[in-house]
Amino acid sequence: DYTAVAEQTPGVRIARTTMSMTDTGQETHPEITVRVVPYVPPDVTKPYPSRGFRDAVQQQLDSYRLLTDRVTVAPPAYVGLQITVSVTVFNTYTSDGYVSAIETCLESYLDPIRGFEGDGWPFGRAVSTDELEEQLETLDVVHSIETVSLRAIGDVSVDSDGTIQINDQT
Repeated sequence: DYTAVAEQTPGVRIARTTMSMTDTGQETHPEITVRVVPYVPPDVTKPYPSRGFRDAVQQQLDSYRLLTDRVTVAPPAYVGLQITVSVTVFNTYTSDGYVSAIETCLESYLDPIRGFEGDGWPFGRAVSTDELEEQLETLDVVHSIETVSLRAIGDVSVDSDGTIQINDQT
């Protein structure tokens, strides 16, 4: 498995990997893309591997790949989200406190390395307003949720219910 080989690259810290294959019409010559996300501190919102990082992983993969396989290392593609939230909060919190709590909650949930269920937002997983509402309901500061809306920035599709569909390489 190329993702396991990539994760064993000496000298780099990889947080996550995914692999996709493109059908070239020739069964013996698949085009394989391994996307790598470097391990970074929590304040880095879009971990992006440097050219040297990708080159090191490429060397590692080249030493293990089959001669007929074409394997390429690529960075992750990120989808920008604009999230608008309207909530009623308990009076015991200042506006700075509840805004910060809401932003932190959503950013933590969508984090590419530590989000979702603790292993990072899954590659290609759709995001919906319903699940963001569920996250907001866990906050002590939120009394009730009026609306949550999502807008994607980039080349993605949006279902009629507001769910943003993301391809498996993102």
